[in-house]
Amino acid sequence: YTVMRRVNLMLDAISSFSEKPLRLLFNFGVMAMLIAFAAALYLVIKKLIYGDAISVGWTSIITLIFFIFGIIMSALGILGIYLSKIFKMTDNVYSF
Repeated sequence: YTVMRRVNLMLDAISSFSEKPLRLLFNFGVMAMLIAFAAALYLVIKKLIYGDAISVGWTSIITLIFFIFGIIMSALGILGIYLSKIFKMTDNVYSF
């Protein structure tokens, strides 16, 4: 077996029998969104209350990118869970 074939077999073994990787993807996305929201809230409060010199452009862009990353991961997880449920529903249906 080549390395690429082994990687493909590993991915098939992980994703063929369970929705768990899809749920982990969804949970990871939600966690990323919450962390980004908390970081943005912390940075805004820090700027308003303490007036610290933070680089406003860099922190807002990184926080926004992390938040959008979380949205995309959550959406992919939801879509994957939805498709796996459709596949499970149609897997046992025989056409005569």
